[in-house]
Amino acid sequence: MSDRVVETDILVIGGGGAGCIAALEAARRGADVLIVSKDLLGHGNTMIAGGGFSAPFGHMEQGDDLNTHFKDTIESGEFINNQELAWILVREAKRTALQLEREGLIFKRIPGKGDKYYAYKLGGHGYARVLKPGLGIEYGMVMKEAILKLGIEHMDEVMVTELLETDGTVVGAMGVDIEKGVFLIFRANCVILATGGLGEIFAHTTNVKFSTGDGYSMAYRAGAELVDMEMIQFIPLGLTHPPALLGRHVGEPGYAGPHGKLLNAKGERIMEKYDPIRMEYTTRAIMSRAIAIEVKEGRGTEHGGCLLDLTENKKYSDGQRHLEEMRRHQWHGLEIIRSVYGERAAEFDEPWDVYPTQHYTMGGVKINEWGETKVPSLYAVGEASGGIHGANRLGGNSLCEVFVFGRRVGRRAAKRAKSMGRLLAVDMEKVEGERERVYNILDREEGVHPSEIRGELRKTIWDYVGVLRNGEGLGYALNRILELQDKLSLLQTTSKSTRYNMEWIEALETYNMVNAAEMVTRAALIRTETRGGHCREDYQQMDNKNWLKNIVINLEDGRMNVDVRSTLLTRLRP
Repeated sequence: MSDRVVETDILVIGGGGAGCIAALEAARRGADVLIVSKDLLGHGNTMIAGGGFSAPFGHMEQGDDLNTHFKDTIESGEFINNQELAWILVREAKRTALQLEREGLIFKRIPGKGDKYYAYKLGGHGYARVLKPGLGIEYGMVMKEAILKLGIEHMDEVMVTELLETDGTVVGAMGVDIEKGVFLIFRANCVILATGGLGEIFAHTTNVKFSTGDGYSMAYRAGAELVDMEMIQFIPLGLTHPPALLGRHVGEPGYAGPHGKLLNAKGERIMEKYDPIRMEYTTRAIMSRAIAIEVKEGRGTEHGGCLLDLTENKKYSDGQRHLEEMRRHQWHGLEIIRSVYGERAAEFDEPWDVYPTQHYTMGGVKINEWGETKVPSLYAVGEASGGIHGANRLGGNSLCEVFVFGRRVGRRAAKRAKSMGRLLAVDMEKVEGERERVYNILDREEGVHPSEIRGELRKTIWDYVGVLRNGEGLGYALNRILELQDKLSLLQTTSKSTRYNMEWIEALETYNMVNAAEMVTRAALIRTETRGGHCREDYQQMDNKNWLKNIVINLEDGRMNVDVRSTLLTRLRP
């Protein structure tokens, strides 16, 4: 079977919101663009997102502006954000929301006020500034329609396995057509990584199955730097039972409303201990940490969770308004509650049994204000990039980031691609080496199946690199990861077919999962403090004196190098 060579100005890897908006911006500036994605166009984590978009219009509450949004973003990130990136995020949020409406997305309005956006308040936000059009599927479908209308080429069901470089500059990528099994060689002047996160390395995650850390690992091997990889967001309100639905996301801080309470099995209101000022309007990181500690110390429910009790809201007018807004705008989560915990729980007459589940990666490929990485012609955007959110992300800031920086990356990549002229030469020796690695998995008659390595990895990461961490557990996890790395050369599949052989694709993903897991674990082991999404049981306090710093990872002399750098406090200080 012969290889297929595809040429384009800009190759976008990932067909979710970040990839689509970057492709649109680049194509509108005259660049030839190709989107490739393991999933379908418009899907990815964008499709299953809650749909909130943070933008400080101030229509619900007076006093909100970009300065208050910026302050909340930095304080939520516990001051290790790249503040210049965060400033761009809040500065361009409103403009980007208006642009999305011109694309066809319609945010909800305040009833009777067509020129005023309805917004709600999530944990960590000082104001109600999270706009909502519906769910993430609305963003995905609007982006897909715009891509098709503009005639941008896209290839679904493609597994990109490695980037191509010539003299240190990215010149394309290689991969596999999942449907046909053909080896693909992509030649491009610029490559944009919009590959999402790494949720699949955890046993319980809200992410789609294809979130296997591909972008992080490919960028790492190409010479890019990664930042804040220890900072993993766990969203606090996930189902605790039945086992088949363990970790299914049903809500987050703020769902408690003005009178709801998060209780342990003894009936104690636990946020009085962990965040007595904001209480249930705390950040995702703090509430997740609180629930995990209560359960580990023996104050959890029989199902291993805590109880979100919303019943008090029914006694007060502001609480009743909150519940009505939940029925109107958070109906998807309530339907899950109804089907699993019953009618009384869905009608707020019984508490919900909850425990955190992995949700988001704050870390990622280190970028500048235009999404450029350390490697020429390589860009990263969305969850594939790192630095904007610091140690914890505010709800609604992710979709905002996707579209704010997606637009910027598309514009900058188009400018570079058009200035470069003809495509640079491809190193065919690297192509042959990658092709051999990819197809050797099918040729092997004996070895290890990907499910074995993935199962062991996911359990190890959940148990030892989850919500609560300590030095001993992290050391154990790192050793297990290195043992699993040694088994990667033995990966094999039961079926030897190249057509829709998902076990083969899972084997290729497994390389990236193990690599990404090592990044997270090494960074977590080095950071000897508790900050945001990183909670060390053996170092329980935040340490600004020694750890107001970012951890940066790169490949150096064939080994994973970990560097600690002081955070630049360009606008706000703790």
